[in-house]
Amino acid sequence: MSIKKSYDSWSEQYDINENKTRDLDQKVTIKTLSRFVFDVEEKDFPRLISFVFEKLWN
Repeated sequence: MSIKKSYDSWSEQYDINENKTRDLDQKVTIKTLSRFVFDVEEKDFPRLISFVFEKLWN
């Protein structure tokens, strides 16, 4: 099977298969980011991401 076909097969199942790591990450991300107020336009999204990384990992 080609890499593309393998990826396509995997990606079709990704969101529906049990994945404790992904699910925990989602919960933690939502809880962590809920402390911040985001009032940005789509064009400002890269700056928002930089801000979040700076606040969380510095």
